[in-house]
Order: sequence, then C-alpha cells, then structure tokens
Amino acid sequence: MPVFSAAELTEIGTRIYDAAGSPHADSRIVSEILVGSSLVGHDSHGVLRFPQYVKDIQNGELIPGAPFEIVRETAASALVEGHQGWGMVIARKAMQLAIEKAREATVGLVIIRGCQHIGRVWEYPTQASAEHMIGMARPSHHAAMAHPSPHGEP
Repeated sequence: MPVFSAAELTEIGTRIYDAAGSPHADSRIVSEILVGSSLVGHDSHGVLRFPQYVKDIQNGELIPGAPFEIVRETAASALVEGHQGWGMVIARKAMQLAIEKAREATVGLVIIRGCQHIGRVWEYPTQASAEHMIGMARPSHHAAMAHPSPHGEP
C-alpha cells in the first residue's frame, strides 16, 4: 500500500482540482481542508472525497470559482450567496466575515445559501478560536434535514 505525506496528498488534491477547472487557490484550500480532516481521523470528510468533488464538478453540481456574494448585510450580520461554489472556500470566507463583524459589533452572524458541501464543520469554529473568539458553525442542507448524517448514511 502506498504511503503519502500530508504535503504530498495536498499537492495531489490541488492538481486534481486544478485539472477539473478549479482556480488554483481554491483547489489548495479544499485539498488542505480534506487532508486535515483525514489527519484528525475524520475520514468521512477527508481525502476519500477527492473523486466525489470531481464528479460533482463534471455533473455541474459544483461550480469552482463561483462568486462569494453578500446579498444583505448589517453591522453584525450578513446573508451570503455561494452560487453553488466550493463549500469549504465559501464557509471559510463566511467565518472570516463573521469574525470581522464580531470585532466591530461584538457579534457576527453570517448565513450562507447556495454552496456545496462544506466538509468537516469543526474547521470553521477553529478560525474564530485562532482569533481569540468563539465561533459556531451549523450546516443545513434543507429544512427536512434537521441533523446531518455521517458520510454514506441516508
């Protein structure tokens, strides 16, 4: 069985997504997050998703490079449209926006609509903790799905 370092897997994922038409910076972010998920034992949201996302791009379900659009905004909140882009890229930008709002307004709430799979949810609160803040993230695919299932379960 071949053994790859985290850096090698990140490079492989980045090249795969670049070849599928993703902007390089986005390919790198997605690959880093997937490899990081595998490294902490959250394999259902790790590198096993490399081929799934390529298929999603080919099927038109995922649109690499889609814009991050702020639809509505207040001092403490924002509604963001992801235009079916990389969920991980959009969620990372949304958390950064929430952090910036919290710096100014004490609290920051950003709601995302129209993005694809955001990966391991724990990725985004750690952005806030790195800024000495408390962050929360909650995915919801649609109203009927109150609690997301682990990968591979209905």
